[in-house]
Amino acid sequence: MIPFKGCLDLPMIHLKLNPGMQWVITFLAVVIKPTYMILSLLLIIWLWRAPEPSLRLLRWALIFFLSGEMFCALNYLLTNSQSDLLEILHSLGMVGMSMLLPWGFLLLLDDRIIHFSNKNSKCELIKLCDSCWKFTDAACKFKQLSWFAIPAVAAVALLPLPAPINSSHVVTWVLGNESHFVLSPLLQWLEFRIFPLLACFFMLVSLFFLTGNMTGLKKAQGLFFMGFGFMLYSLLKFLLNSGFAGLPQWANFWEEITELMMVVGLAIFLGLFHRQLHLTLPWSKTDQEM
Repeated sequence: MIPFKGCLDLPMIHLKLNPGMQWVITFLAVVIKPTYMILSLLLIIWLWRAPEPSLRLLRWALIFFLSGEMFCALNYLLTNSQSDLLEILHSLGMVGMSMLLPWGFLLLLDDRIIHFSNKNSKCELIKLCDSCWKFTDAACKFKQLSWFAIPAVAAVALLPLPAPINSSHVVTWVLGNESHFVLSPLLQWLEFRIFPLLACFFMLVSLFFLTGNMTGLKKAQGLFFMGFGFMLYSLLKFLLNSGFAGLPQWANFWEEITELMMVVGLAIFLGLFHRQLHLTLPWSKTDQEM
């Protein structure tokens, strides 16, 4: 019995794919997905002892991502993509990645370049502000700007909210094997109703910590990026499902390709700046300084 079977009451739509598309779907399943899952595991191992908080956030982003993709693979292998429970776990893993990855890069940018959160030094944004709130009584202009920017981003998170719930159960054949593409009502309510509301809630709550000290600023960052994670994943799924309505194979194609680009891009970034980030290359015997 399939737990939380999402296609239980949905009429099946039979879709015939040409041989080229069938080979593309197969290539995604047996080459692309295993490639970025293995690469993400290698990056997790590489970052396991990383000392900086920003790199630890990147590591946990990859852990959430890999966990979500494992549930996605299990859903395909065990239930032919028909389990809402496994797909919900996949979605939560992607939300965690969408929260922690941009937060980690912001901390890295702040620690290395901007120094906004460093209470002992002026941040680079002083070139615009002329005075720093950490050393004078002047109000921080970027905090003031956040009182508009955060509600504006929270409003964008609500974009999927009024859209109709378009559930579907598409069945096709891929190289002689039956494949299912399911958009269940439960999943769409979660991704296009609950996630946008959670995103808006966490972002707006973060505003209450902007007027405090550095501790309050860190809490505001955490709450904002928690909402950002829900928003980013919800908007991506909304864009793919709306743009490829009736063509779930193309929605799946672009989801897999963007995930591959994300992992490969992160690997390239860490490889290029490994010395500056105090990361030893796995094949290097010594970590030579620049």
